[in-house]
Amino acid sequence: MPIPKLLQFEGTSVSLNQKFINFNEFINWSPERQIEVLYKLVIDSIYWNSDFSEEKIEKSMQAFNWAYWLAKLKFQDIKRNTGWRYFDHLINVMQFTVFNSKNPTIKKTIIAMCHDMIEDTDISFSTLKDIFWTHIALWVLLISKSPVREYINNKWSRNLNKDEKEFVINSWIISSWKYLSKKYLEKKHNKSNKITNEELEAERLFLESRNDFELFEIIQNTGILNSKWLISDEYYQKETYEPEKITPEEKWAKEIYEKIDKKYKDLRNAYYFSHMLSEEYIVCENWKEKIDENAPCLNKFYNHALSITMSPNLRIKLNDDELRQVCLDSIEVKFWDRIDNLKSTEIYKIYSEENIEKAKRKIEETKKYFYNIAKEFDNIMWTNFYLLISNEVEKLEEFIKEIERDSNFHELYLSIKNWVEKIIK
Repeated sequence: MPIPKLLQFEGTSVSLNQKFINFNEFINWSPERQIEVLYKLVIDSIYWNSDFSEEKIEKSMQAFNWAYWLAKLKFQDIKRNTGWRYFDHLINVMQFTVFNSKNPTIKKTIIAMCHDMIEDTDISFSTLKDIFWTHIALWVLLISKSPVREYINNKWSRNLNKDEKEFVINSWIISSWKYLSKKYLEKKHNKSNKITNEELEAERLFLESRNDFELFEIIQNTGILNSKWLISDEYYQKETYEPEKITPEEKWAKEIYEKIDKKYKDLRNAYYFSHMLSEEYIVCENWKEKIDENAPCLNKFYNHALSITMSPNLRIKLNDDELRQVCLDSIEVKFWDRIDNLKSTEIYKIYSEENIEKAKRKIEETKKYFYNIAKEFDNIMWTNFYLLISNEVEKLEEFIKEIERDSNFHELYLSIKNWVEKIIK
């Protein structure tokens, strides 16, 4: 969806900068052309009237250049359901941050470009810290979900009874009790119509007898995962450029991985957003109201960040003011990320019941986790995030209503048409 020049909400206008470039409209632009354009836009927006020395500006822009190429390396081959590159989402969030922030900084642009690195790639906190600096690495960590393996437990499997186990073994779908046979996976891979219902039932029982941790070990042995138990860059490369080289084992492993990831999605989201809620927050021994005494959500986020800095493995040394600024900056980037996610939700481009439900979940999630903290942030930083996010939710809700009205009308039309045809006959 194109970004509107002016957003209206309850009589209040909130402007979004019109310089925003949708790189999906310039698919023929080379990466060099993109970085050249972005480089100039960042320089003009952040440093056009600054007192920074040329040396500091050059060093900062070098870091921006690294962030761009690192994001491109990790995300250029990952496609969203709409067919757009996930990399373009990172560029969009960066542009929102540069052009519409009340106080754009080079650090915010870099965190915007790297905001999914820790969550979705094998880039670690320590790596980001070494490439850039502690502030940026901590920003990314604060708005990253933990990997799915941290939520896996051993209680999902069930013990098959003797008849079920005999049925699985005699179906020949397994080569050993730990693995599906190559012959069976090859039949699945080729979508063979020779697969029987009995074999499919045997596979279902086999999966039920494995807990998720055991399944993850099987998936790991196929080589499709990286060191963080996420889909590896090598598999994405193969899937994008050489799909014929994907083995039946790899394809099955990817399918099972996605099912497990989906199973734990709600749990991961709840934990991920929990420190952004004011409800039921625990006042611990070292509780500090360092953001604002009237901002319980932001204070909780600050204490979440404070607990992370206490980890001896991360070696984070920030004073209270620095940590406060990290929290506020990371939340601001998260708001721009949410706005772009609302604007680019799949239902705007691809109609399906699944995408309608996904959009509704996104609306519910936004209201639950973002509205309160947006109000607190606006009150402290004098921004308009509540208006911007509310406006996007309102537009998305109206869009869904229109789709559902059209769908109901179409179903009514078809039913009347069928009724008339029966009468004529």
